[in-house]
Amino acid sequence: MVKRIYTGHLQSEDEKDDEFDDSSADLESLLGLIVARISEFIEAERTTLFLYDEDRGELWSKVAEGTEKHEIKEIRIKLGKGIAGTVMKTGESIMIHDAYSDPRFDRTIDEKSGFITRMIYCRPLIDSRGNRIGVIQLLNKKSGDFSDKDNKLLDALCSQALIAIENAQLYHHVKVLREAEIRLNEELKDKQQKLQDSFLRIEQSNNELKAGIRRESLVRSFVLLAVAGIVCGLGFYAYSARLNLANFIEFSSPEPVVSPGESYSGTHTVATRTLSSSLYLSGTLAPFNTIHVASALDGKVSEIHFEYGGYVEKGTLVARIDTTDLQVQHREAQADLIRAENELNRLKNWEKRQEVTDARRALLRARMALEKQQRDLKDTEKLLGLGIIPASEYESATEQLESIKLDFQASEESLETTLDEANEESIRIADFEVKNAQLKVQELEQMIGSNEIYAPISGIIILPGSGLVGGGKYFGVGDDVFRGDVMLSIGDMTGLRIDSNVDEIDVHKIRNDQAVVVSGEAFPNMKLNGRISYISSQALAGSGSPIFEISVDVTELTPEERGIIRLGMTVDLDVEVYRNDTAIMIPLETVFMEDGRAYVLKKAGAAAPERVAVTTGITNVESIEVEGEIAAGDEIFMR
Repeated sequence: MVKRIYTGHLQSEDEKDDEFDDSSADLESLLGLIVARISEFIEAERTTLFLYDEDRGELWSKVAEGTEKHEIKEIRIKLGKGIAGTVMKTGESIMIHDAYSDPRFDRTIDEKSGFITRMIYCRPLIDSRGNRIGVIQLLNKKSGDFSDKDNKLLDALCSQALIAIENAQLYHHVKVLREAEIRLNEELKDKQQKLQDSFLRIEQSNNELKAGIRRESLVRSFVLLAVAGIVCGLGFYAYSARLNLANFIEFSSPEPVVSPGESYSGTHTVATRTLSSSLYLSGTLAPFNTIHVASALDGKVSEIHFEYGGYVEKGTLVARIDTTDLQVQHREAQADLIRAENELNRLKNWEKRQEVTDARRALLRARMALEKQQRDLKDTEKLLGLGIIPASEYESATEQLESIKLDFQASEESLETTLDEANEESIRIADFEVKNAQLKVQELEQMIGSNEIYAPISGIIILPGSGLVGGGKYFGVGDDVFRGDVMLSIGDMTGLRIDSNVDEIDVHKIRNDQAVVVSGEAFPNMKLNGRISYISSQALAGSGSPIFEISVDVTELTPEERGIIRLGMTVDLDVEVYRNDTAIMIPLETVFMEDGRAYVLKKAGAAAPERVAVTTGITNVESIEVEGEIAAGDEIFMR
């Protein structure tokens, strides 16, 4: 590809382009060929081609004609230094007729090589994307000065040279990528082999595990069948016993318990007494309220002043976070704020800036040049009419006027563009950037000021993962912490909360603010009084038989109770679901059933017993609660 380019465009009369074979992909060799051809075609004594190294901010060249025998292996020039460095920085060509009289000229190379530089022509090299990639420097035209013809020829040579350089660089890049691809393929093959070996080992382990699981499943199935048989037998026995008791208690027998005409074993005097029924549940002690203390910034924990599970007083310093990184960010944000304020001030005072002054001066010069050329054209027109000058001179003046008009128009547009740089929208954007920078500085200052963490309440530092706060993790000195991370949770011990579960059969018996007695094996001589504070309206997901969450709050604790109670203790809950202080409880033998209703026989003096209908309530193994036309003091017959 490189050979084809040079054959078409850098071919000399002696067909010397045969040197551009495939080895020209080597950039240094290619540069040597380029400068040799340019020197030959332009008739310069020496030519140097410099490429720009962005990483080091330098121009470099290993191909400078006439330096080989003086052991000058490489030339490097800082950006902005010397003739070449100045051209690279400004992008403007420089023509010097007396190099030694120009202060920018560096005589070092001449002193080393013995060469005397008289004339210099240096111009930038611009690639297809419009980027400056280097400069070309020609020394000492062999005959005369560098002309416009030389410049046009150099345009063509540099254009082709740039293509060749880009191709060589592309060739080098592709070669590097190919070598990297080969290395990557080798690594992938090795890793694939290792992965395949690991997969085979895992597969073998899985097969062994499956065999073990099948054996375990068979044993488990046998055990489950045995347990199921035992449970079914016990269930059938319990069901049979309950059915017999229910038939007796609920009076479902077609035979009356006591009926007229039977003999009576005696009478029972009706009396009232207190009757209650409770649900017995269990739960775990938790704090009445839990406050989660989160970090307000990212950083490392530098100090810890608490112990998990220990007590902490409100306002105590519990932790401190290192702010070194934040302070760096704060300084950077302050620098950004200063730059944003400077930019805003620059735009607000744009009319006074040098850029605007220069644009106005350029427009003034263009206007003066236009007016002068218009006057000159009128004089030329008069001379043409008198036959003093040829028509070609008049035509040349006319073309020059048109060119100056274009320059004037360009100066007007340049001034307009320069003034528009500080338009209202640009100033608003700069103002927004200042406000954003101010907010960033304020935010970082607040975060730096939040590096000390204090206890918001008095209480117990709850252990992470204890089940009382839903997870969390331990933090120690040196650990990374991120903004929003919960560093500790403090349990408010002014009261307690107990969470428990109720099945669907009993949940309707629970109501908010219902009294609960809390007891536990860890404090056998102590009873705590609580209230139902929460009843879930939805069963727990995946719990099998539907169960509902409830919470019990104990809002008052004595100092003695606080000294004994520990979070996480298991407690029993006695929830009173029914209470009747004037309940009438009568023996089961006094009640009989007729036509699906319950009756008792009430003694009526010497007269026959009076049959009284009653409504039954709570039943135990000896007696049953009833309501009806009987009262305390009445006597009823027993079978």
